[in-house]
Amino acid sequence: MNAGHEARRRLLPLLRRLPEPVEARARIVLRAGRADDGRPYSELVDNDRPYGESDELPNVSRRSVRADSVVVLLYHRVAEDPDDPFRLSVDPRRFEEHMRIVKRHAEPVTLGEVLERGRRPRVAVTFDDGYADNLLAGGPILEEQSMPATVFVTSGSIGSERPLWPLRLEELFRLGEARNDMIDLHIARNVLTIRTPRGGGSTEALMAAHDVLTPLHPSLTAEAMHQLEDHFGGDVSTGSRRMLSEQEARAMAATDIFTVGSHTRTHAWLSALDDAELDNEIAGSKADLESLTGRTVREFAYPFGTRISFGRSATRALRRAGFALACTTFDDPVAPGTSRYLVPRRPVHNWSGPEFEGRLLSWLAA
Repeated sequence: MNAGHEARRRLLPLLRRLPEPVEARARIVLRAGRADDGRPYSELVDNDRPYGESDELPNVSRRSVRADSVVVLLYHRVAEDPDDPFRLSVDPRRFEEHMRIVKRHAEPVTLGEVLERGRRPRVAVTFDDGYADNLLAGGPILEEQSMPATVFVTSGSIGSERPLWPLRLEELFRLGEARNDMIDLHIARNVLTIRTPRGGGSTEALMAAHDVLTPLHPSLTAEAMHQLEDHFGGDVSTGSRRMLSEQEARAMAATDIFTVGSHTRTHAWLSALDDAELDNEIAGSKADLESLTGRTVREFAYPFGTRISFGRSATRALRRAGFALACTTFDDPVAPGTSRYLVPRRPVHNWSGPEFEGRLLSWLAA
């Protein structure tokens, strides 16, 4: 078990909810520097492949594709970003190639159509978070290909020149000047010690910090980020990863290509929230987006989207808010009987055309 997962396991029961601070004092050290086999972590980074992705491509022929298959693709950004440890960016040229491949093998459909019966393979395109490049770089490509897409927008970040906190964290580790090689974060009567190495190993330290901060209550994550920004010399965001502006969000909702969906107000780990907080994040985001765009928002994507990042209480909050469909990141095929509140999606990374095509065919054949 790596340091990040071990730290998460030990810290989460202590820090899950802010209104109920624990009495115990925890000190957890996230160690960084080298992988389990002794290699520097920087040697493990490959910008064309996400962490944990196999080198081996699926060997699936087009004839294996099921006629009734459905795949929902998950993108985050359409941008050239050489500093992308979370594998969120797809180069615009590759994104265009991906869209051409989709049309070669399947019928492009809106997200609202994926649970309907079809006569040929179908693919829906989605984006998470609400980055400006979805409209500015992705929009022209989608329009040229007549490819509909749903963008799940984090409503509280609209108009921000800074990205969501995981990318801000990456910028701090990459661009900031750490005061020293370690910081003690004081969070809800606990101390979380994080390595911030200045002489190497910062990628592993970044990943360990991200793993621990992710499942915390949003207010705890915000407090940790405030302390980290102070430690690294302040806000170092360049603005190159900015979120949609209000004007851009309205323009997106007004197109025939894009549908705007909700991604909560703060990109919260929903398992950390009580019912009132869930309603604020979920119904509140819906109200924010509808007020801004003048359009009804019916579709939702769970932040992070894993089986431990949300639970039935979040799904109940979606029903209360009037959402018609919700997306996960479950690694499952869309099949008859798939719940409209648990729609699986396939994350897409900065793959070459042949690699994307191989994976798409394997998903359509599943």
